Amino acid sequence: MKKQFIGIVLGCSFFLYALSGQSAPYEEVRVVGETEVVGQNYASAREEAIGEAMNEGILKVSEDFFNPSQFSQIKDIIEVRLGEKRRRLVKDYRLLGETRKGGNLEVELLVVPLKDQVRRELIRWGILFDRIKRPTFFIQPFEGSQGAIWAQRIQNRLADLGYLSASSKEEADVLLSGEIGKEGRKSIPAQITIEMKNVQKRSSRRKVSLQKEWEEREMAGFLATAALGKVIPPWLKMVGSGRVYEIEVSGLRNNLPLRELRKMLNSDEWGFSEGKDAEYSAGSVVFETVFDGEMGKLVKTLAQMKVAGDSLKVVDVKDRKVKVEIVKR
Repeated sequence: MKKQFIGIVLGCSFFLYALSGQSAPYEEVRVVGETEVVGQNYASAREEAIGEAMNEGILKVSEDFFNPSQFSQIKDIIEVRLGEKRRRLVKDYRLLGETRKGGNLEVELLVVPLKDQVRRELIRWGILFDRIKRPTFFIQPFEGSQGAIWAQRIQNRLADLGYLSASSKEEADVLLSGEIGKEGRKSIPAQITIEMKNVQKRSSRRKVSLQKEWEEREMAGFLATAALGKVIPPWLKMVGSGRVYEIEVSGLRNNLPLRELRKMLNSDEWGFSEGKDAEYSAGSVVFETVFDGEMGKLVKTLAQMKVAGDSLKVVDVKDRKVKVEIVKR
């Protein structure tokens, strides 16, 4: 894909929205997109540059949902998957200026991405996954002379997204196969066949078009998310609503509240399970736990809890991370 030159400035987020488990209503993102001018057609180049700048705004808000190392691995997948829907994922934009640089046109925009909708799209395509159990995959060689190579490419991209491969068909939750067609003028037709064990009786198929301007790695990522788009909805119904969260607790003065927290973050009574200590520092500890519900419900639950007779106060929320303080009675 074309490499773009970007500059970004984020507006402020609103903490009250975070406490409700939702993103702030919008964030203004300053972005710069640049594209080549073909045949002196500046109007067409302007539209293309605006579209590329919108893509960068969507990428920037997507980055908030991942750690930096993971985001760098899957950035191209997000771009090819969400880029086709950029107009629907941007609430508004304002053209701040444009500059002609030799044979290129650069535009500067103030973009307002719809962060909650971006998050839903990331979940829909299996790019963002917050449940406790992920499906495992077994990928059979695709039809065609390079079928085994394409199967390996898709397996690698699923691994980038955090999905494991099973060593055999019998051990896999999902079986994938497919076919890569002959190249057309602008695209390559492809088909993926998905069979989900213990979820669906029949196999399902998805036909897609791979853009020839994409790199092979991007094509494989597009195919991987095409499969995940079919797999994730029935999978989530099967595994339930348990989600993985990170809870950082500060204000610990002795071991008593720590012991009580360990017990509570493994308690069905509060909706928790599989709680474990992940990281320590002076007076604080970070827990990883599974909670049966969305962020808003988690925040309310934590506010109701008592630890060694003291209250918990939620002080910060970001994505799947919550910071709380122990408030002495």
